[in-house]
Amino acid sequence: FKCSGQLFYGYASTSLDDMLKVNGYDSNFDGSKPLGDVECGLRLDKIGTKFVLDKNLRLVEHIHHRISPEVLWGTPEKGGDFRSNYSLMILNQNKNLIKANDYRLTKEELEWIVEHGTHWSVPRPEEGSSRHQLLMDWYNNPPMYDLR
Repeated sequence: FKCSGQLFYGYASTSLDDMLKVNGYDSNFDGSKPLGDVECGLRLDKIGTKFVLDKNLRLVEHIHHRISPEVLWGTPEKGGDFRSNYSLMILNQNKNLIKANDYRLTKEELEWIVEHGTHWSVPRPEEGSSRHQLLMDWYNNPPMYDLR
């Protein structure tokens, strides 16, 4: 049955041509709970990619060991995330972006991501902290490229 691009994660696939149209995954998404796959699916949806969920396909996966919650989710005490990928995804949707990796965030957009993230799970990085330095490095060095 047909499904939304929001389900484009895990083991989903699409054509190379469609991925080139949206310039691939947005490399701004990183760290724990990245959401880059879901965000890419939302952009693929905007260009008219048709998604199909096939109940007859099977996948067997073997995980070799458990991932510790500290690594997967991070904690503020141990550094945790320095910004919210969910907030970045919402910003990209609000901007109606189709192509990734070809823009630099404004200071206002960075502040929106930080503020929005505080309402979810990412505390505001304190000035001078390692989390703040990571945030500023991420902001000042955006991945910008064209896959074509």
